[in-house]
Amino acid sequence: MKRLIYLLAVCVFVSCNNAPKKETRTINKAVNKIPAVTKDMIMGTWTNGSTENASFDIGRDSIYYVEYFKSFKYELNKNVITIHYPDSFNYTGKIRFVNDTMIMRSIEKTDAPSKFWKFKN
Repeated sequence: MKRLIYLLAVCVFVSCNNAPKKETRTINKAVNKIPAVTKDMIMGTWTNGSTENASFDIGRDSIYYVEYFKSFKYELNKNVITIHYPDSFNYTGKIRFVNDTMIMRSIEKTDAPSKFWKFKN
């Protein structure tokens, strides 16, 4: 019986000493934090690569779709974009960047992520 209590005490002592250090927790929090996307990052002319032409041009407050000759207002909140289309339809998606590629995916995740590349000036 004494051995069992001794083993339990050793197990508790060892498991208490294996707690992550404060530095490790800080690094994990930083990795999980998604950086905010700014308007300056998304402004410009973008293509999805399906043709040599532009897909859309993002300005300070609207997105101009080249193929349709139409502009629509948008809002940007950290890494979430909401595009206001006619008839009260709104598209809401998350934006992230990998190198020079902008990746956008709807909040509902009903579609595959879309990739866009910015035209150089």
